[in-house]
Amino acid sequence: MEYVIIDLEWNQVYSKQAANLPIKSAGEVIQIGAVKLDDGFEQIDSFQILVNPVHIKKLHRGVAKITKLTDELLDEQGLSFPEAFANFIHWCGNDFIILTWGTDDVPVFKINMQAYGIDPALLPKWYDLQLIYDWQIGHEGRQCALADAVEKIGGEYFDAHDALNDARMTAQVCAHLDVIGGIEIYSEKLLERTKLQHKKRNAKQKERRKRKKLTTAVQLSIDDGVYTIRLPGSFESRTEAIHSEAASQFYVSGLKTTILAEEWIFESQNKYTSVGIDMNADEYTLRLKLKPDKTGAGKWRAVVTVRPVGEVYNETD
Repeated sequence: MEYVIIDLEWNQVYSKQAANLPIKSAGEVIQIGAVKLDDGFEQIDSFQILVNPVHIKKLHRGVAKITKLTDELLDEQGLSFPEAFANFIHWCGNDFIILTWGTDDVPVFKINMQAYGIDPALLPKWYDLQLIYDWQIGHEGRQCALADAVEKIGGEYFDAHDALNDARMTAQVCAHLDVIGGIEIYSEKLLERTKLQHKKRNAKQKERRKRKKLTTAVQLSIDDGVYTIRLPGSFESRTEAIHSEAASQFYVSGLKTTILAEEWIFESQNKYTSVGIDMNADEYTLRLKLKPDKTGAGKWRAVVTVRPVGEVYNETD
């Protein structure tokens, strides 16, 4: 068994730009970096490749600034995503586990794979070292920045926001963890953490409902495992809607569970995407669509579509 620590960099749409991805996502992968560890967690190889984006061609200026990548460099040296992914999987070998720092990379990876017709199941089981670090070293119950963790263990710092550099720094932290022990209790601890998050948000939402007398979300339809709900109340603006308590946690009666939504990412006019997790630690892709309130009061109503990670969104959704 070998362990592959991955890190991705991805391009993002401008706030008023609609990305023409077959599957809407937070961004299009532009760099893959990885470090391979043997069964003793010693580094034995590294991998880095640039990806030339085809859907979000122009680099977002913020992405360009922190990654130090340019449109010209990606155009000259970047491979297509299918070519880059094929090279990566070939390098990984046949028997490996994915490790990451944080929960963003693998969902973005899988959504990009889906966009090119690549089976997301080609990526094996993965584990978040950021969580294992907090359980074993941090003990703060929060997400710790990679740079802070490297400083804590007295490791060597490389320039961040370079996929290979970030993977190398993650490998340094990994060497100070009981990864096998973390993996053994991972599901249990993740479920425990998710339930605690639900408990905290439920308490806040309950108090908010008392103050504002909000109603619960209304389920509008179920279509082939896809659930559509309308969030309670109306909103003065798009910004208020996506940052509201109602949009951060909502109950889906068809699934009989409450879903926590990560930060909502702009997709196109009046549409946003996110990733959600329920109390069983199951993941969902979420799309929020804003519509003018029919009362004509200049306010907005929000409808959320919920489906398992990996399912395809149609352009009409």
